[in-house]
Amino acid sequence: MSEPARQRPPSGPVIVLPPRDPGAPSRRFRLRPGRLFGLLAVCLLLGVALGGVGSRLLEPAPADPALTEENRRLSDELASLRQELNAFREKLATELRAALPEEDPTPSETGPRLAVPIPALSNDEQTVRVALLRSDGDVVLEGQELFLEHTNGVTTPMRGRAVARVNKNGVFVEGVGNAQPGLRVINRLGPIRIGDREFPGTLELHSDQERLLVVNELPLERYLAGVVASEVPGSWGVEAKKAQAVAARTYALMKKADADRAWDLEATVDDQVYSGKPVDGSTRAAVTATHGEVLTRDGYLVSAFYHSTCGGMTELPRDVWPEQPSHGNTAVVGGFCDKSPHARWTVDVSPEQLLSAAARAGHEATQVKGLHVRSRSTSERITAIDLVTDRGTVTWSGQRFRELLGYGKIKSARFEVAVQGGSFRLTGRGFGHGVGMCQWGAQGMSSAGEDYRAILGKYYPGSKIERIY
Repeated sequence: MSEPARQRPPSGPVIVLPPRDPGAPSRRFRLRPGRLFGLLAVCLLLGVALGGVGSRLLEPAPADPALTEENRRLSDELASLRQELNAFREKLATELRAALPEEDPTPSETGPRLAVPIPALSNDEQTVRVALLRSDGDVVLEGQELFLEHTNGVTTPMRGRAVARVNKNGVFVEGVGNAQPGLRVINRLGPIRIGDREFPGTLELHSDQERLLVVNELPLERYLAGVVASEVPGSWGVEAKKAQAVAARTYALMKKADADRAWDLEATVDDQVYSGKPVDGSTRAAVTATHGEVLTRDGYLVSAFYHSTCGGMTELPRDVWPEQPSHGNTAVVGGFCDKSPHARWTVDVSPEQLLSAAARAGHEATQVKGLHVRSRSTSERITAIDLVTDRGTVTWSGQRFRELLGYGKIKSARFEVAVQGGSFRLTGRGFGHGVGMCQWGAQGMSSAGEDYRAILGKYYPGSKIERIY
């Protein structure tokens, strides 16, 4: 008989566990590979199944159709607003570019001169002639060594005082009699006093429409010191004063080039304020530091107009004075004059004040029926405003409206009109005509650390500073 077959011991790893009771043998288990792999496969399949269920549980809930539509609508509105803003910016840039001439304007014999060439000046001291005042009565002139110089060269000492007026024959001086127009008043020892004001240089006496006209002839740089002292506070930064000096010098030479009367400039806001006010040290230093410097562009003087407060944006010259030089002067965004006391203002205008203004303009009426803005410039300043009365409608420019009501009362042409009780309430921004440099903006830039070149570059873009004497 054959030997029975021997049974093969099971294969696989053996796991040994400690006995349950003391002294008992260790517990031994042998893992069968087939069963182990089967168990692992079951666990793997179970994990995949659970993962699928979990992913479905974590899927976001379907969006609310109403919310989706609202979100789409808001996105479309935002895109539309952005397009409108970009279109407005492009329109504004186009209008500002259109304000600049495509080529340099040249003097014309038949029309207004829109640019003044840079003057060819000698090394001699430059002078300027300023209309100081016009008077219907007596004007008292005082100085320690005062004398009169007649047009024929004869001189008359005045012992420190001269009283002048105009009569039917022209200029009259007490103790001297009638004199030819252009009689010069000179003080050998210092300035000449008129009241509490002092003026350096020489004074001339003229008859102007039956009033005594006093003209001050003096060195340009001394005049500029007086202008800067009169135009801006002494406490302002020196860089703002330098910018004011350069702009004022440029403006003075521009006006002098076209002067055809016995004077070059007025001493009031009609040109530049020159009041005989004492000059402080920093003002004198600012004028000295910029001696002979002017603003130019392409061989012409920049039309260096300036004003107190722009209220956010300056004005195009053509919208204020179409006949005035406008070279190198355009509208720019401000942003530095918020501290001006004139940044925002409100004033009430009564119907009686409007009727008085209309009468001064030659329009007689007894009742005001309305005040309506007809048109505005790019900077939001009024270019045409209608006063409706019982005798018809009269239309003025914004600047003419200011002139008739008073520049101090209507501070700028940038205002809104509303009815308040029995009056018209005007709510506005800024002070002045708005063309060129904003003086309060210049001070704001100076306080922020900008120098006078940066200030002038902002308000007269494209210009450069040249020293011409």
